[in-house]
Formats: sequence, structure tokens, C-alpha cells
Amino acid sequence: MSTHLGQNPQDHVVLELVGGVLGGYGNAQLDWYRTLPNGTREIGAGPGGQFRVPLGSWLVITDVDWQYETTASPPSTMQIFRLFVVPLASTGPSDPGLRVFESAVVLGPLSSGGASVAMTAGFVVSPDARIGVDVFPGPEGPPGGIQHAIIRGYVIRPSLWCRLFGCPPVATAAR
Repeated sequence: MSTHLGQNPQDHVVLELVGGVLGGYGNAQLDWYRTLPNGTREIGAGPGGQFRVPLGSWLVITDVDWQYETTASPPSTMQIFRLFVVPLASTGPSDPGLRVFESAVVLGPLSSGGASVAMTAGFVVSPDARIGVDVFPGPEGPPGGIQHAIIRGYVIRPSLWCRLFGCPPVATAAR
């Protein structure tokens, strides 16, 4: 049985952002944990049990929710929540990955804001990468900063051709 997205229910993924995680991204050590349909958290393949795309699969991200609050930025300051595709072999801050998503808000009177974004095309993460996150100009936190973030999508399994020979690029840059 397929869902409204044409995917099997077990392939849907809901990831929640957690800070202070072993091997997490950036100074706040941020990383993602999968929430399961029974209300428990999956113990993933990351060094702190965080989610990693299963081998032989790709993760398609379709939706992002995030909230931000800080006393370090005055009201009416713009904050940009950014997601990156980061190679698992990344060496850290000098290799932050490539930006694949941005969402901006202007902070309200209490220096807080957030957004819920349903993407038209989304983005894809391979099993050789993870999702990095930051906010610009920040700070990321704690104590202020990113208060909460959830990303949603689904896992797909590439065709046999892609698994054996690699998939052709979806688009190429003009030269």
C-alpha cells in the first residue's frame, strides 16, 4: 500500500534535530535522529546513534520545520536556517559540505521566529553523506539559537543500473 507520496509507509522518514551529539555538525554538534511510527527513536548508524542513510538507499527530503529564538539578536533581525549535504568523510568545519536548502525569517518582537516549508522538488542525500545544519548570522545555540527542527521525507532504493554502474547526473552545469 502506498501513501499520498506514492511511497511505502515504512520508507517515510521523520528526523528531529538534537544538539551536543558525538560526531555532530558544527560547534553545537547538531545531528538528526529518526522518530519511528511507534513513538520511539531509531538507533542509527552514526557515531552517537544518529540517523544515516542506509546503504543501497537515498534519502529524499521534502519538508522542513524550524524554530529560532535568541537574546543575542534584536527583533527584526533576519536569520537564515541552512541545510548542507556533507560527505561522511568530511574533516569538519573546513569542509562544511554544500548548501541545499535555505529558509529565512525576520525575528519578531521577542527575537523569535520559525517556518514550515513544503518543498516542490526537495533534495537528495546519499549513503555517503549526512545533513549538516546552521543558522546565519546566528548564533546556533545553546542556549539561544535553533530551538527545534524537523525534516521529513522518504528513503528510496536506486535502480539496479545505478547500484551497479552509478547513476548519471541529473543536471550538468553550463561551461
